[in-house]
Amino acid sequence: MGGLFPACSRTGRHRFRLYRHFAFLEWAQGSDAALAKACHPDSPSPRTLLRHAGSGAFGRWRFRTSQSRSPPSAEQKGSRPALYAQAPQSPALVQTNRRSVAGETHRPALLALGHSGLAAPVGTHKAAAHFHRPDPHGSFPAGQLAGDDFLRRISEAVAGGLLPPSACHDVPALHSSPPQTPRIRGRSNMSAFYYLVPAESRYKLFHETWGRYVSRRLFHPQKRYPTGGVQVIYQHVGMLQKHGVEAHVVHLGDFRVDWFEHAVEPITIDQAKIRIGQNDVLVVPERIPQWASEFSCRRKLAFVQNWGLVENAVGRGDYADFGFTGVVCCGSYLKNWMETHTALPIWLVGNGIDLEKFKPEPANRRPGSLLYLRRKPTWILGDQALRRLSPHLRRTLHAIVLPHYQTQHQMIEAYQQADIFIPLGFPEGFSLPPLEAMACGCAVVGFSGGGGLDFMKDGQTALVVPDGDVAMLAQAVERILTDSDLREKIRRNGMVEARTFGSRAMEENLMLFARNFLS
Repeated sequence: MGGLFPACSRTGRHRFRLYRHFAFLEWAQGSDAALAKACHPDSPSPRTLLRHAGSGAFGRWRFRTSQSRSPPSAEQKGSRPALYAQAPQSPALVQTNRRSVAGETHRPALLALGHSGLAAPVGTHKAAAHFHRPDPHGSFPAGQLAGDDFLRRISEAVAGGLLPPSACHDVPALHSSPPQTPRIRGRSNMSAFYYLVPAESRYKLFHETWGRYVSRRLFHPQKRYPTGGVQVIYQHVGMLQKHGVEAHVVHLGDFRVDWFEHAVEPITIDQAKIRIGQNDVLVVPERIPQWASEFSCRRKLAFVQNWGLVENAVGRGDYADFGFTGVVCCGSYLKNWMETHTALPIWLVGNGIDLEKFKPEPANRRPGSLLYLRRKPTWILGDQALRRLSPHLRRTLHAIVLPHYQTQHQMIEAYQQADIFIPLGFPEGFSLPPLEAMACGCAVVGFSGGGGLDFMKDGQTALVVPDGDVAMLAQAVERILTDSDLREKIRRNGMVEARTFGSRAMEENLMLFARNFLS
């Protein structure tokens, strides 16, 4: 029921996290006496305290159960003297793993680093705020408590004899960190890119009935409906990673992106806040500028993919008012529009498509078939335009209306089978569907949404209709259905035009843009 009533589940989760937060602080920032007690082998481990603080009667049961374990023997203590020494004055502590050394099992302890000159770069209060749950072995999630500098200092302390060699195994990030995307080859101090992805699918979508919305939230809470803007973000991150640049997709919610092929592993907002540095680059979608304040990096870019969302996001202000230092646009039309709405520097990284996948299959084309998508609320204008056609034309054409939740493979098959494609969305920052349809051999007629004018040239590569004009849309559809020469001309020119918007050109433009922040 947490998916249907998110407020209730969020309240419980937030209260539980607060309990764990204060239990961690009490352990990590307590008095010397409390630290000495915590370091004593007979005291409950911090992990046990955290469990006890957050789970009521069940937690108390686990707390009592954990106390039934036998304390370590003197021989065990002697094998790891640094771990069972008296508590230092510094509260910089790291919980160690429960592991077996030479056949002897050691209980969780605290690795005291105060007298060794070692201090965690992340404040204990910040680490506690982002601590969620220990792993099955009793250690903190790798990389969430110990930063790169901290790990380096531990390694130096082990090399200098200040800590036992087992200390390297006691810190999870030193031996079990998940593989990280490499930065630019040969440049370990280069900036990383963090792209935020919002989770609109937690709300009811325009094409959903209330029954389908409730069913999706109950049985498929992680389902995320296809969005072109999300696909472009994943393309950016995948291309940056391909060239050795550290880049991450940050999901602002619990969902998955599975309607197109990609090899990008997203991270959570808590992981991003811990990893991001001052010189890293935060890329925020134009619709959620308020999220920029959640991060402390100096370079923040607004990624504008739809000019129609800008005014709703910033009002009469500018992205500079939210702390942004620049703007990224995905098309020339969009860049020209943004130049009149902001004084910030603007970079252009034009969209592209995979021409190995989006290609024509003339043998699969069905003459007289007409395709449009139920992609935006304006899709209903397609129905209205077709009703204005003559009865004879309505009997001869085969209209296909696809729902919003198609995978990329399904969309390619639909494009290849269609004779004519009608784009109905507006406003648009770039409008990928008509470009994809052109590449697959469709004759395009419909609305450009503004951004589609980058490749929709009226009378040459498409028949462009003023956005929202149903009467003119009906006339344009009738014209392309009855004039076969015009239809084939637009089809041929459209395929040629689409070849200039390949993913290779997009990749080159993206790397030119990235070098502005990597040098």
